[in-house]
Amino acid sequence: MKRMIRLLFFLPALAQASLLASGGTETLLNDGTEAVHRFTSDGTFTLFADATVRILLVGGGGGGGGDCAPGGGGGGVIDTNDVQLAAGRYAITVGAGGILGSTTRIKGQNGGDSVVAAIAPDGTRTELFRAYGGGGAGAYGNGAGLDGGCGGGGWGNPGHGVPGQGYDAVADSGPGAGGGAGGSPKAA
Repeated sequence: MKRMIRLLFFLPALAQASLLASGGTETLLNDGTEAVHRFTSDGTFTLFADATVRILLVGGGGGGGGDCAPGGGGGGVIDTNDVQLAAGRYAITVGAGGILGSTTRIKGQNGGDSVVAAIAPDGTRTELFRAYGGGGAGAYGNGAGLDGGCGGGGWGNPGHGVPGQGYDAVADSGPGAGGGAGGSPKAA
């Protein structure tokens, strides 16, 4: 399952947004004064000048449990405006969805984290943002949901979401218990 990282630039009205950055799939908006760079797989985002950006980052969703087990949690969400980024290269990691439990008694796996990290000239990376992958679901009959961006559904023991990124799973004691939903996250 692919997740998207969206970098949205707010640039002066006369600036040509496509000249300021590269990477991902670029879409120009508002007569070319704003650009969206969307990543659905790992890649490098290059910024040719300092800029103020909006970052929307979503972790991979958690895998559901096998058979009638609960659902996995949604990936954590970071949606932030007015981020000052310096000219340079940024490593983008897109978290994959968690693997489904293969049989009745197997838990789902957590989704992968999505990350934005600055790349220094010597190649070292400094993490700037991390949206945690959703929690995997508990196994049918007795499995607790896993913690993650949003908690995975559990058989009586729901997983917990990351404060500021997602929700806890629904506390339920039966088949098909829901995982934590994405959307506006609970307060940090």
